[in-house]
Amino acid sequence: MTTESLQSQFTFTEMLQSYEQALSQRSYSHLTITYHVGILKRIYNDPINKQFTYSPRKSEIWLEKQRTREVSGQISHRYLVFMRTVIKQFEQFCKEGRLIIKRRYERPACLPGCFHSIYQEFLCSLPQNLAPATISLHETNSRQFFEYLVKRSILDLKLFGYETVKEFLADAATHHRCSMDKVIQALKLLFTFLLDRGYVVFNPDFSVMKPAYRRKPVLPHFTHDEVESHLSLIDRSSAIGKRDYAVVLVAIYTGLRSSDVFNLRLNNIDWRKHEIRITQKKTGNVLCLPLSPEAGNALADYILNGRPSSAEEYVFVKCVAPYTKLSSKGESAYRSLLGCTWYPLSES
Repeated sequence: MTTESLQSQFTFTEMLQSYEQALSQRSYSHLTITYHVGILKRIYNDPINKQFTYSPRKSEIWLEKQRTREVSGQISHRYLVFMRTVIKQFEQFCKEGRLIIKRRYERPACLPGCFHSIYQEFLCSLPQNLAPATISLHETNSRQFFEYLVKRSILDLKLFGYETVKEFLADAATHHRCSMDKVIQALKLLFTFLLDRGYVVFNPDFSVMKPAYRRKPVLPHFTHDEVESHLSLIDRSSAIGKRDYAVVLVAIYTGLRSSDVFNLRLNNIDWRKHEIRITQKKTGNVLCLPLSPEAGNALADYILNGRPSSAEEYVFVKCVAPYTKLSSKGESAYRSLLGCTWYPLSES
């Protein structure tokens, strides 16, 4: 089935809905699906006709613009790769009528018996409080070390030494250019486990193998005038405007993630000490931040003059009944600052 024949049968909206459903069936998270859909809508939006039209040429033009933005440092190379992957995956879906996930590396069915049980033991020994993504990285990197030993015909853990570890790291560096710190972190855990269980008789000094820090582009920041210009677009005479203004001010002056801004509770604010004390959602770390006069005044104005009377413990609540916690879905608050036009946050 060609793209043209698919377009003749379905509208772009129907194609996008089918794509969302296919991603959901492949266990993609809600946030990842939101990112995919958002990128595709921006690419294929036709502002003149106020509708979405699918065209491979549009995606080519879009990618050229994004490459220019990467060169100027406005976006990272990683984000460019992500957008390119989304485009290629959606185009393939439109052509084939089904979602095909291509993997860069194909894992063998199973490690040799001499390593398989040790590998499984190691995975079971990992701390249970690690994030699933971190466990997945340790799983992949440690497995690649065992696969390297098999490739070198080393089937006994006591038959290799420090040189073999260095050779593995040199080999891994060819396809882990920006993540060697994760590889070394996994090897540290692996060798601590192997030494404790008596599988090896030495523990490499990984402190001398510390990789260079990843190079990160310095993204351009907003000037004071630009920030003031965007903030002036918010209608602060309404209850919704007071709330959204407070959300953006807290984000600007604290640098908190959107999840932490929307999870801010009334008892997290110490008005006497001018502080905000929270437990970060992502890291679980306790954080104490100064409450600037600008953010404090915006919060006070919203709480006293815009916030509905509600027993909800969270600061930011919906302006329509029931007055429950405001969702951070889609990080709308940050887009209200970064966009050229202010749109009130969704009440859904």
